Amino acid sequence: MKWIVIPLLLLSAGLSGPVFAEESRTEAPAARLERLSPEQREQLSKAYGRWQQLSPEEQQRLRERFRRYQALDPEQKELLRRRLQHYREMNPEERRQVRERFERWQKLSPEQKERLREAQRRLRDLSPEERQQLRQELQEMRDLPPEERMERRRELRRQYFDRAGRDGSRSVRMGGR
Repeated sequence: MKWIVIPLLLLSAGLSGPVFAEESRTEAPAARLERLSPEQREQLSKAYGRWQQLSPEEQQRLRERFRRYQALDPEQKELLRRRLQHYREMNPEERRQVRERFERWQKLSPEQKERLREAQRRLRDLSPEERQQLRQELQEMRDLPPEERMERRRELRRQYFDRAGRDGSRSVRMGGR
């Protein structure tokens, strides 16, 4: 994760703006770099070496991510910082699971992503009791044979997500497959 963040700091150090907050806006990049500790300069130097090894496409992708980050409002940046801190505090197995879920998400089609977003909105609309009941039923489904699990999934979808009579919207597919 550091290898992504540090090149972004490099960008801000000399290529696209300040590393530090407002006090650095008028300060020259060299002066800002001089204020870094020897350890920070070493990290920056290593990151710069990694940055140079990236393809132009990868560098452009990181620049775009940095621009998107810069465009976030302070609350969004704070939320992102808290999430990153939470990720850093996870054990290696939890981080691996997060990366796997992210990779699976990235491979989904836009339609699949929208279906999952809609399912999440629907889950938020369930009462706490309905959510707890759904969790319990999903947990129990894990031990069922595949055919029974699929049938039970269809039943749960009808029970919890086919809300045409309730709010006039269409059903949402559970499971993302």
